Amino acid sequence: MKGDEIETLAAQVPGWQVVNEHHLSRNYQFSDFRETLVFVNRIGALAEEQGHHPDICFGWEKRKFRSGPTRSMA
Repeated sequence: MKGDEIETLAAQVPGWQVVNEHHLSRNYQFSDFRETLVFVNRIGALAEEQGHHPDICFGWEKRKFRSGPTRSMA
């Protein structure tokens, strides 16, 4: 997908950014580390169920999720 087709689909996922016409990225804000960890674990369980494994980076004051093309788990 390129250009207008991506923009049309991107409108369906507010808050996410399309990066280099390749993947989606979004930053989240939580009140504390524990709340962040619970969210990351929920995302991890859902990703495992669906066979899609996004890049997740989190720590103190840092929570970023990146979802790109699904890679095979060979």
